[in-house]
Amino acid sequence: MQALTGLVECGIVTRQDGENLRKAYFFIRMLIDGLRMVRGNAKDRVLPPPDSDAFIFLARRVGYTTDDWQAGARHLQTDIEQHMNATKKFFERTFGAL
Repeated sequence: MQALTGLVECGIVTRQDGENLRKAYFFIRMLIDGLRMVRGNAKDRVLPPPDSDAFIFLARRVGYTTDDWQAGARHLQTDIEQHMNATKKFFERTFGAL
């Protein structure tokens, strides 16, 4: 985070992009921690399919709790897609499409 803060302070990365990247980083760390709790190991970082019971359990584990567990899982999937898209757009804009 110090490097990202430095890039923002130097004007290399905009404040908005810096904030989006910071949020995405902490979001992915939350998912990794949730996967570790769900699976009991630190190596498996592959998300379960969004329509699976394992994904619903992950959503509950990381705080996407509602009376409708499937709605919580859909909300998590939406947040994953939003963070991925924002990060992808930043990298494409900054470094070009891969």
